[in-house]
Amino acid sequence: MKYLFIFLSLFSCLFADEPSALSHELNTLSLTIQQLEELRNESQANAERAENRADRLQFNPNTLIEAQRLWKEAEIQREMVKQYDEKIQQMKKKHLEKEAAGKAPLPNRGNGQHDIDPKSPLQKESAS
Repeated sequence: MKYLFIFLSLFSCLFADEPSALSHELNTLSLTIQQLEELRNESQANAERAENRADRLQFNPNTLIEAQRLWKEAEIQREMVKQYDEKIQQMKKKHLEKEAAGKAPLPNRGNGQHDIDPKSPLQKESAS
């Protein structure tokens, strides 16, 4: 269920056509990153719990099989952490790209002045 919400929120931002679509998309990406980080932390905690429990059980011959199962579970959880880390990095990169696209600077002439129409009100105000 958690995964469904994450991916739906991720793809919902692709179909927005409003003027504030970029800010909505950035908010959605931030929320998705936050949720992925929470899932990553949960998986990390599960891996540590399973490994700690297995470490305690390994010394009892009657619970050695349970310890082996828990070590396997910890390994699976750590693989999930790696997958979450990769996805988080992808989402952060996408967030930075979107953010940079929304803050594109004015074209520069190379002489320190930006290309602004000399007849525009902005140019007249800055000349005063």
